[in-house]
Amino acid sequence: LIGLNNAGYDVGTVLAGLGIGGLAFALAAQDTVANIFGGITIFLQRPFKVDDLIKFDGKEMVVKEIGLRATRLADYYYGHAIYIPNSKFTSGVVTNISAEPGYWFYKSLYLAGSSSSMQIESGVKLILEVLNGHPDVDSPRCYYKGYDARGFEIHYYCRIKSFGMRHRV
Repeated sequence: LIGLNNAGYDVGTVLAGLGIGGLAFALAAQDTVANIFGGITIFLQRPFKVDDLIKFDGKEMVVKEIGLRATRLADYYYGHAIYIPNSKFTSGVVTNISAEPGYWFYKSLYLAGSSSSMQIESGVKLILEVLNGHPDVDSPRCYYKGYDARGFEIHYYCRIKSFGMRHRV
């Protein structure tokens, strides 16, 4: 700075130019820096890992790759690749479905409107018998829920002991 001043340059103008240039660079790099810090946070805190099923922004997705700037996900239902900047994960809510030791399964079954009360009762007992007989199922529940245009609704749910076994069960 002293050399520039001695050479006849206006040092104040040079400093102002460098300050404005530095500010412009900082503003341009703001998202990149936020994404890198988001990536570091994901690596350190490990809210999810590759192959985990997560729920983010109302959608269920499978984690495929965690990068320093962005994370590659696959839509759970369609398999589409989705790239999300890491800064979104640090400011949003992520539910790691795979982190749960088990998986709760809910289902409704409809019996014909012409079914008798004995048939409905037999259906409930049969569902409970099947669920209780499965080695990977805990806490089965089954009950008559009501009647609508589709028929008699039987509602059942159970906890599958391992998240990874949910499709097999």
